[in-house]
Amino acid sequence: MYNVGPYFMAKTLADGPVLFFTPLLVTVMVYFGVNLHRSFDSIAFFYLALVNIAWTASSLGYLLSSCFESE
Repeated sequence: MYNVGPYFMAKTLADGPVLFFTPLLVTVMVYFGVNLHRSFDSIAFFYLALVNIAWTASSLGYLLSSCFESE
C-alpha cells in the first residue's frame, strides 16, 4: 500500500515525542528516588542513556515486526 521509506519516517516522527517524554518521566522518578549524584551532567547522561535505550528498543521492535508477513 505505502512504500517503506515514507512509512518508516512517519512512524518515527510520530513516535518521537513519546520516546523523548517517557525517559524524562522515568528519569525524574527514578533518579531522584534512588538519590543518585545530583549534578546536571549526571542527570543529562542518565536521561540520554534512557533515550538511547528507548530508541533501540523501538528499532528492535520494528526489525522483528518486519521479519513476519502480515495477512
